[in-house]
Amino acid sequence: MTKPRFSVSHVSHFAGRVPTWRLAGYAAPAAALAMLALPLQVFVPTLYAQEIGISLTTIGTVLLIARLWDMFTDPVIGILSDRLPTPFGRRRTWMVAGLPLLLVSAWMLFLPPDNAGFWHLLLSLIGVYTFGTMLVVPMNAWGAELTDDVHERTRVQAFRIGTGLIGVVIALVTPALLGYGTDEVRKSSALIGTMGVIALPFLLLAAISSAPDPAHHRNLRKDRFFVVPIVKDLWANRPLRTLYGSFLLNNIATGLPAGLFLLYAKHKIEAPESAGLWLVLFFGSTIASLPLWPWLSRRVGKRNAWVAGMIGACALFVWSPFLGAGDDMIYTIIVIATGICSGANLTLPASMLADIVEQDRGGSGPSRAGILFSVWGSIAKLSAALAAGVSFLVLGWVGFDAQGENGRLGLFALAALYGLVPVILNLAAAMVMMRYSLETGSPPVAARPAQA
Repeated sequence: MTKPRFSVSHVSHFAGRVPTWRLAGYAAPAAALAMLALPLQVFVPTLYAQEIGISLTTIGTVLLIARLWDMFTDPVIGILSDRLPTPFGRRRTWMVAGLPLLLVSAWMLFLPPDNAGFWHLLLSLIGVYTFGTMLVVPMNAWGAELTDDVHERTRVQAFRIGTGLIGVVIALVTPALLGYGTDEVRKSSALIGTMGVIALPFLLLAAISSAPDPAHHRNLRKDRFFVVPIVKDLWANRPLRTLYGSFLLNNIATGLPAGLFLLYAKHKIEAPESAGLWLVLFFGSTIASLPLWPWLSRRVGKRNAWVAGMIGACALFVWSPFLGAGDDMIYTIIVIATGICSGANLTLPASMLADIVEQDRGGSGPSRAGILFSVWGSIAKLSAALAAGVSFLVLGWVGFDAQGENGRLGLFALAALYGLVPVILNLAAAMVMMRYSLETGSPPVAARPAQA
């Protein structure tokens, strides 16, 4: 008898190693999503401040409002993607549904008219965040369900992150190859956004065509659909609380320098022409470091490897506030070294959350990857809101001028927000993480009733 051909519909969970070609297909959309996330995080605040002329205080307010709205949409999408399977799959359905409106919103945000103001920025941001959630949350949950092997989960996350970083590097290099100057924020933002909008539909098709996504699953108890029982379950899981808390602090710490990078390069190092090179070096060193962290986590554990990455980044980044004009080479070394350390932030926490997803389902119970990763997304967005919103509000309050000269107070505020505050937060995140132990958590969901 001829053996049935292996297809997406025949498997929903790999027992061990995921075939590389299927993993590549699953991770493909991350490249385009990263192209859209890069200008959103790095260029948009400066674009609307320098090119459109919106005040820093207004931008900070918009970023905070949009992010606070965004963090509440993640649990909704997470719960629905857990609860409403279709013949097309639990995760893929939501990704396809969110695609068209995400493309429209991104186009509005990255190619604004000259008279764009508060409402244009706010509505386009809310659109990108909301419909981007419909792709990102299901994709993250999908990755957690691809394998049952604890170390293979780190490989899945590293593959997804690596693919995204490749997209970032392509987006950074392309404007330079076309002759755009690093200070041409508007042209660069428009180009990168357009690249992401064009590439995303094709890369999403690659994921849909290759990676398995189960269409059916065991029903959860009916009360699992409602928020209060879900929140009680999550809060009862001690390792989950610890991981979420450390992740929040770490994300604020990484979000501050990301949002302030262009201002730091221009006003503190006084080398805006080198900004593009530094971004390529940072993301390139992060990509190069991705094999390191799964290797180290197999030997010392995921928790200890992540803590080592955070402390290493602190030891290097603590010097950045004290740099100034002429310190380009020292800053380049810091950029490369912290890029290597950032590989731990990008791969290990998500892999640990995937471990908790498996513990929560108890090996054979219903998966709640959607809700667990959606809360994860909400935390990431809350931290981004705090990092971007608060930092720009503080700079506005001290009178920092993004387009002109600044006094000692303005430069001190920029340096402290860029370098000192992230170090303090990262050390706090490492201290919280040292309390993490998966074995101290609540019983898996399989130990509780799971009837329809």
